[in-house]
Amino acid sequence: MGRSENAIRWKLYVLKLAAYPADLVPAARAAVSSQEQAAQPKAYTVAEKRQSHPRAYERRSPEEDERLARMNADEVPVAEMARELGRNEGAVTSRLEKILPPFWPARDQPGSPGRVPGPVARLVT
Repeated sequence: MGRSENAIRWKLYVLKLAAYPADLVPAARAAVSSQEQAAQPKAYTVAEKRQSHPRAYERRSPEEDERLARMNADEVPVAEMARELGRNEGAVTSRLEKILPPFWPARDQPGSPGRVPGPVARLVT
């Protein structure tokens, strides 16, 4: 049949031909308290991120959004936008998706209404 024994047991249960396979259900994990979470070291700090991206986690200004939209219209690569703005590529792409108008269904046709030229259009399509 090409199915594992466990898959067959679950299927038989779904079809109501066998009892619930309780032995296949993993045990519940213990809840982690907020004190235990606080005791765990962070994966990174904002200061560490700002060493490679000087403006990481800073609030965005309307002027920066305009500059970003202009660079996108000029088809500047996302990596270059990120370098110029002091942010990482994911932050630039995410912000472009928020500030640009949504794509219309005909987005794959150049010149169609709603098409946004530039790196985001190439990333999304």
